[in-house]
Amino acid sequence: MMQILQRIYVAFGLLFLGALFLNYSSDPPEGRTGAPGESTCATCHSGNSNNYTGDVTISGLPAFLEVNTTYTVVVCVNNTSGDAFQAGYQFTALDADGMSVGTYSNFEPESVLGTRTLMGDAREYIDHDFAKSFVMGSACWSFDWTSPATSMAVSFYAAGNMVDGFGNTGGDFVVTTEQVNIPLPVSLTRFEAFEKGNMTVLEWETASERETTHFEIERSTDGLNFETIEKIQALDNGDIINQYSYEDKSAFLYKTVYYRLKMVDLDGSFAYSKVEVVEFKLEYNGLVLDNVYPNPIGKNETLNLNLFSNLEKQVTIQIIDVTGQLKYTQAADITAGNNNIALPIVELSKGLYTILLVDKLQNQFIQHKVLVTE
Repeated sequence: MMQILQRIYVAFGLLFLGALFLNYSSDPPEGRTGAPGESTCATCHSGNSNNYTGDVTISGLPAFLEVNTTYTVVVCVNNTSGDAFQAGYQFTALDADGMSVGTYSNFEPESVLGTRTLMGDAREYIDHDFAKSFVMGSACWSFDWTSPATSMAVSFYAAGNMVDGFGNTGGDFVVTTEQVNIPLPVSLTRFEAFEKGNMTVLEWETASERETTHFEIERSTDGLNFETIEKIQALDNGDIINQYSYEDKSAFLYKTVYYRLKMVDLDGSFAYSKVEVVEFKLEYNGLVLDNVYPNPIGKNETLNLNLFSNLEKQVTIQIIDVTGQLKYTQAADITAGNNNIALPIVELSKGLYTILLVDKLQNQFIQHKVLVTE
C-alpha cells in the first residue's frame, strides 16, 4: 500500500512540475518585449541560477526601410554559455508614438499573433506558440513583416527567455533587444528597365524625397559586378511624385544587361533598388541571333555570331560603318539548329559598325551593333 501511495505522489509531482514548465511555454502574455510602457518576460521568469549567458537578435531588416515592402524577419535566442533546454520569444514593431505598425504573415506553426492595449493603444505582437529547443546554441523563429504604406522610422523590440526544463522559473534567463530602422531618404515606387531598339530605357518614380542628392545608375554584364554609368540629380522636393528616365545607348554591346539604382542621401548614406534584367535577343522568321562576341572586339580578332534556326536558310552577312558604306560581306548556309559563324575583323578600323543579316530577297531582317577597338 505504501509503495502504491509513493508512486501516486511521484506521478502527481511530475505532473505538477510539468505544469510549471508549461507555464507560458506557449502563447505568453503580450507586452513583455521591454518596449516603452512594457515589462519583460522577467516579470515571471527570473533568477538565472544556471548562469546562462546569451542574447536575442533580430535579422532580415535593412537599415533603411522601403514603404509597403515585405521583409523576412528572423528572431533568434542565442545561448552562448550554459546548457539551456528551450527558449521562447516575443516581438513587436512600433512607430515613434508607440503604436503598432506593419503587418505579419507567413509565420511558422510555432508562432502566434496577439494584441494588448498599452499606453492607450492596441499593440500587436508575435510570439512563440510552442517553445523551441536549441540547435547549435540558437532557437530561431521566422516570419514576414510588411512595412507601412507611409514613410516612417520603426522601432523593433524582441525579448527571449532561456529555460532549463526543470519546472521552476529560478533558472530562467531573459534577454531583450531594440533595433531602430529609419525610412529611406527617398521612397521609390517604381523602377523598370526595358529594351527599345538597340538601347535600354530606364524609368523610375519616387513618392517622396528628403535630403536626397542624386541617383546613380549602375550596370553589370554578369549580375555581380556593377559600374556607375550615369548620375542624375534628385529633385528633392518632399512628398511630390517625381518621374525620371534615362537611355543607355550602349546597351547593344551586350546580350544580357543588369541594372540597379543607387539612391544617395546628403550624409552619404545610400540604398539600392531591385535589379532589373534586359535581354537582347534578335529574331526574325525562325532565325534567332543568340550572341555576338567578343563585343567590343579588338582589331585582328575574329567576331563570332551564334545563330539558331528552325529551318535551313541562306543568308548574307554584311558589316556597315557609320557612314553606311559596306565594309565586309559573307554568304552563309544556315542549318537547322545551332550555328556559329566566324567573321574576320582584319580590315576594319576603330569605330562602330552594324552587322546586318540579309535574306535571298535582300531584306535586312536582323541587325546588331559592334564596337571595334584598337
